[in-house]
Parts: sequence; C-alpha cells; structure tokens
Amino acid sequence: MTDFTHLDKDGRVRMVDVGEKIETKRIAVALGTISMAPDTLDRIMDEKVK
Repeated sequence: MTDFTHLDKDGRVRMVDVGEKIETKRIAVALGTISMAPDTLDRIMDEKVK
C-alpha cells in the first residue's frame, strides 16, 4: 500500500499543500432513502407543509 502524505511517521494527521495539484474532473453519484408516515407524504404533496 502507498504511504499517505497526510500522515506523519506516527500515523498522526498533518496538513499537506495541494496548491500545485492538477485539477481533475470527478463525478459522484449518490442514492438515498427517506422513510415517513404516509400522511406526511400526503401533506408534502398537497403543499400543506411549510
């Protein structure tokens, strides 16, 4: 495994300079689930919730 530049020899986190790092384009995809009572969803859909 590669050594991490943001850890010192004792494994403590340290700041690193990323000012010269080449810009890269990244895309992230996220999914989620929301659980609620059916009445709550009805009120949201009817725009009765502020």
